[in-house]
Amino acid sequence: MKYLPHIVLVFLLLTFWACQKPNNTGAVVQPQDDLIKANVTDTFTFQTYSIARDTLRTDEWNYAVIGQYTDTYFGTTTANFYTQLWTTGSNPIFAIDNNENYTVLDSIVLFLQYAHYYGDTASTPLQLAIKEISDTIYKEGVYYSYSNPKTTTGNNLINDTPLPEPIFIRPQKVDSIINRKDPTKKIVLRSILRLRLADTFGQRLLTDNATNPSNFASATTFTQNYFKGMAFEANTTGSPGVVSIFNMTSAFSRIVLYYKIRKKSDNSMVDSTTSYDFPFNNSAIARYNTFKRNTLPPNTSNQYTYLQTGVLNEMYLKINNLENLKNMAINKAELTLYADDVNLFKPNRYLGAYHAGSTANRKDSILILGASAVSYDSTAKRYSLNLTDYIQAVIIGKLKNNGLIIRPLGYFGSPETDLARTIIHGGQSPNIQKRPRLKIIYTKVQ
Repeated sequence: MKYLPHIVLVFLLLTFWACQKPNNTGAVVQPQDDLIKANVTDTFTFQTYSIARDTLRTDEWNYAVIGQYTDTYFGTTTANFYTQLWTTGSNPIFAIDNNENYTVLDSIVLFLQYAHYYGDTASTPLQLAIKEISDTIYKEGVYYSYSNPKTTTGNNLINDTPLPEPIFIRPQKVDSIINRKDPTKKIVLRSILRLRLADTFGQRLLTDNATNPSNFASATTFTQNYFKGMAFEANTTGSPGVVSIFNMTSAFSRIVLYYKIRKKSDNSMVDSTTSYDFPFNNSAIARYNTFKRNTLPPNTSNQYTYLQTGVLNEMYLKINNLENLKNMAINKAELTLYADDVNLFKPNRYLGAYHAGSTANRKDSILILGASAVSYDSTAKRYSLNLTDYIQAVIIGKLKNNGLIIRPLGYFGSPETDLARTIIHGGQSPNIQKRPRLKIIYTKVQ
């Protein structure tokens, strides 16, 4: 206990120091006048207009975009899809026709897994025709949104009428349900289009497989010499319309041929219903989309700009006099674009931003912001673009103030996936509050 007085003394000294008020040591190290002061400017004007592209490469995409819709400003836009059909395994023999047994068709069914939809699923069914392609398409080929192969109109793949009669389907929403075992997680429900194809098509495959098996010797032989592919062509019964997006890399997207084997002697069953798959998800398959529209959006100059995926309408935007800013270190620069979100067809989920090259041509443009950086705020009805690095590069002369190209992106972040459209208020919008706004927070430097 002889050390107790010393312990108490140390405790009291520590308590005393802890209770002292902080001094102004920081002010001595960094005087108040030397503290960094941020400035704000947002009084910029803009030059804006729409750009209509006519060439968009559409081959080897993972999604089939099929449908049509009519919009007040964008007119009627149609999406068709063309693809090869693949065989399973090499030298498949699934049909029998010999002295003892023969194969009987049960049905042939198309399965396509829904990935998304765009438009009005409630009131307008999708009118769909499926036809056989007579032109060979190639994996190594280059196909654009305007490429149209020839189709064999006599070979209708939906029903057994002489010409391809369309059917009507209603796109299904891809939904999810709560996982009962773990309420914090959801289970995604796979929505799949199931469509029975023409019996004549199924019988043709069975007959030719039995009598001319060399046509099925390999997938390449099958697609180039025997069955060159399928055309999915869309129409609607009226406006507004809808576009369906299918995942062609899914194992659920395929054609299944169902058949039975019977004895010739007494017609008794040898084998109950079995099946053979023709998949769409093989990586060697050639496929592409085409997009058409019957009119261009209105030319409203600097008031509104019109963006659309697929047919690819883009927006050009130039920040006037940006190159005149000097002696600034940019802390943050944010561009806000306001969408005219009053239509059934909602704005694009994502945008991409490019620095324009010598002209408003994207061939020599530089990507600044991808889909992950520019998403739509449906509550505020606007897009926010962080242009800090771009503005700084223009100020220091690393980039010329050639303007930006704002590119619409689809639901999955690429330009082809849903034909979505957006109207953005331009630099001279009648609604002054919704004109583009650039807010720059900066520090003056010597």
